[in-house]
Amino acid sequence: DDDTLTLQIIRATTPGWSTLPGVTGTDTQRLLGHALEIVGDNATRSRILARLAVDLSLADPLAAEHTADEAVALARESDDRTALLESLMRRASFSLTPHSLTARRLALREILELSSRATDVVTRYFALSASVVAAIQASDFVEAESASTEADAIAAHYDLSPLQWSFMARRAWRAGLAGQLDDADQFIQDAWDYGNKHGVSHAAEAARLQRVTLRWQEGRLGELLPAARAAHDDYARRAPGITIILIRALAEHATGHDEARALLSDLAEDKFGQLPMGTFWSTALVVAADAACILELPDVSSTIRDLLLPFVDQVAFTGLWVTAPVAYGVALACAGSDDARAPKFFRHAAEIADSIRAPVLAARAREHPLAARR
Repeated sequence: DDDTLTLQIIRATTPGWSTLPGVTGTDTQRLLGHALEIVGDNATRSRILARLAVDLSLADPLAAEHTADEAVALARESDDRTALLESLMRRASFSLTPHSLTARRLALREILELSSRATDVVTRYFALSASVVAAIQASDFVEAESASTEADAIAAHYDLSPLQWSFMARRAWRAGLAGQLDDADQFIQDAWDYGNKHGVSHAAEAARLQRVTLRWQEGRLGELLPAARAAHDDYARRAPGITIILIRALAEHATGHDEARALLSDLAEDKFGQLPMGTFWSTALVVAADAACILELPDVSSTIRDLLLPFVDQVAFTGLWVTAPVAYGVALACAGSDDARAPKFFRHAAEIADSIRAPVLAARAREHPLAARR
């Protein structure tokens, strides 16, 4: 019957769940809501809530975090290792916001301990991949290298398309991190083509996100203005961060400055409260700091500075591309608001970029006109 089928789906392994066709958005939430009504054991309820947290994460990050925490608590009560591994993995992976970095790293260490004895290589691989991202965000290059080496070895050994695509996407951002920007551009295209060929549903969107950040680092975001405007018109209500990409693209064209100022001032009116506290939060604010500086909006710059300052020792990283040290965004915001601390933060950004072996990001911070001032 329907209830039996629902339970079979819910109890499927993580990779099986993620590849089910047509189970997304409201369909997912309806299925999960029904499942919560018909199951009573903590282990299964934990797995349901963990999946619900992922589905909630884009629209309501705070609700997603609470749901994920409940899932982990239920898994611990159940003493079910599979449920605990899944709930921890989803808790650690659905939001890369700087606010959750410490909690995510603790969860990932537990996941890696649990998965070291597992036969599920997919879970092990993605735990390692998430650990790479968290380590880079924390500017811990040694840990990132260690996790990356093991993840790459798993991807090379098992011919599984999700792993291969993930490896290729990581190869692209790592080339960008190392300053090999032409290679990175080609690797982005390679991952896009492979993902499309092998049914990785989000490959095209991931490639677009990688290329947007690459173009910003190259100072060529203005080339993407038509695409940025189209994306803004289609998705800005659901994803306000897209508006920031449009603003920064407009900022590269003198004729677009008035429109860009109006859009950025509107976003900043509630201290960027419309910007979801999720994966793209720090990257969006670093790019916004750049735009505010160009557009000469000191009040907006001050707002961005205050939002980013608590995370000044971290790295803005979407999981698909290393954007910049958060200190670089703070430095730009200080420069845009005539804050005398700008030189100090440019130097700090350069030091962090050095620690993660990012020569282009380090040079960009050191070569800013304000960086040499005392």
